[in-house]
Amino acid sequence: MVIIRAFGTGTVVYANPFTNLTDIDLSNSCATSITLPDSVSLQTFAVNNSAVKEVSLTGQSIIDELDFTGCIGLSTLKLETCSAITELNLD
Repeated sequence: MVIIRAFGTGTVVYANPFTNLTDIDLSNSCATSITLPDSVSLQTFAVNNSAVKEVSLTGQSIIDELDFTGCIGLSTLKLETCSAITELNLD
């Protein structure tokens, strides 16, 4: 299940049809909360300059870089078993 919340909207839940999803680009978006479980194996995850406040990634064994440049509202970043991450930018 992929969960994405945006300003002024309810929770949008995307369930298992997205098991082949490999790339997410929410850069410059109004998404505020993103939860990705291990059933989605991403190669790229872009959220720079977005309104994101909370991000939770579980079992992302392919992603090696996360860039939160310009995400001034980011307050919670939860990474579980994301063993390939070698670079994390929080500027």
